[in-house]
Amino acid sequence: MSYSEDLRKKVIEFIENGNGVTKAAITFGITRTTIYKWQRLKKKNGNLLDAPPKRSWKKVDPNRLKTFVKNHCDFTLKEYAKQFGTSTVAICRALKRLKITRKKRLIFTGNGMKSSGLYFWSK
Repeated sequence: MSYSEDLRKKVIEFIENGNGVTKAAITFGITRTTIYKWQRLKKKNGNLLDAPPKRSWKKVDPNRLKTFVKNHCDFTLKEYAKQFGTSTVAICRALKRLKITRKKRLIFTGNGMKSSGLYFWSK
């Protein structure tokens, strides 16, 4: 989790008012490395905002995966991975990211319980 911009400004102002980096680190409870990073960031960009995180689809095209799952809903993760040329973990994460769940059971009965479960409850 990153520090707020207000805290970053306070730390930089504290140092610019004649206090040292070590004293600022002790006062604010931040490492000196972080303070040096903020100083470089301010010198480079003029502000203290972090760059937004880069999140992208690296291995699997989400639109292609959605349509493929719609057309081939009975495939296993291994089969999806083979089709897309990735690992099963990559497919699993992509499906999770798209909020597509898997079937939980292979065999269904009329009321949703397996016959062994019905026998247990009828005793």
